[in-house]
Amino acid sequence: GKITVQDLAEIACMSQTHFTRVFKKELGKTPMEYLNRIRMERVKKLLLAGDKSITEIALECGFGSAAYLSASFRKTYRTSPSDYLKTFKKGLIPKKNGWILKD
Repeated sequence: GKITVQDLAEIACMSQTHFTRVFKKELGKTPMEYLNRIRMERVKKLLLAGDKSITEIALECGFGSAAYLSASFRKTYRTSPSDYLKTFKKGLIPKKNGWILKD
């Protein structure tokens, strides 16, 4: 389901503003930045597992469509999900500033 900062703040018994401020102070990211990073890591794992379509992965990871997932993935990793998968299959793995060979 959809996760909002307001929902998280209510669970923590804080205002949304205070929750966001405390969260960012402790983790260095806003709650949404943190959630998006978790979603993207899950997307990568599901892509590499190879048993689901990009549309299925998008819906499972909380994206409304494959197009929105692809745009978010490109923004985060500077490549499309399909290009990421193709590059990984060629024996390369992602590194912060490029690709390196797998062992």
